[in-house]
Amino acid sequence: MHKAEMQGLEAIRQAGVRTPGIIDHFSTESISLLLLEFVASTKPELRSWQQLGKDLARLHQTSAKEFGFEEDNFIGSVPQSCRRQSDWVHFLWKERFQPLVRRCHEAHCLNMRQIALFETLQERLKTLFPSSPTPCLVHGDLWNGNVLFSHQGPILIDPAAHWSIPEMDLAMIQLFGGFHAAFFDAYFAHLPKEPGFEQRLQCLQIYYLLVHLLLFGSSYWPGIADRLDRLI
Repeated sequence: MHKAEMQGLEAIRQAGVRTPGIIDHFSTESISLLLLEFVASTKPELRSWQQLGKDLARLHQTSAKEFGFEEDNFIGSVPQSCRRQSDWVHFLWKERFQPLVRRCHEAHCLNMRQIALFETLQERLKTLFPSSPTPCLVHGDLWNGNVLFSHQGPILIDPAAHWSIPEMDLAMIQLFGGFHAAFFDAYFAHLPKEPGFEQRLQCLQIYYLLVHLLLFGSSYWPGIADRLDRLI
């Protein structure tokens, strides 16, 4: 997990967005350690939120040829498959939804009736995402607890970074809230919404809710069921 986090932080830093500096990383048979720069947090000002919007737009304008990442990584403590794929819908199903639905079933978080709903969602994906977009770099787990504000500006931590689409981060941001309106104004000034934006966010939020279903239990199923009902 530490190696994966280090790789994600480095990818985001290379895209021109600030992360804590990596000081050292080592492991033995019994311990693993990732030592990062200390960040003194401050209360965010309006300009800090605006800068975060600009920074995220910059990250999302960093492109690649394929979806995925150099190696598999983690979202929280949940393994995240990152095999390279050239088609977005194929990547979304094979590397995101399908492995997580399988894990939830094995953990007795989903029954066969519920799994059947995801098979229907699979058929709907090509309608929700009619063309395969250009892969971009995303943080991958961007809720408000993974942003630090300092005197130097916003800093991103704890990534699940990979090459995806911008709406992957926006889905997580809007799922749990806590981001100032100035952030959205600054972001969309650089990367405006495209038709079908809201429906696509509903779809991508299901992935994050499945992660929470696996980690924290059945209280997250109603949110998944509601979105599946709207989409299929």
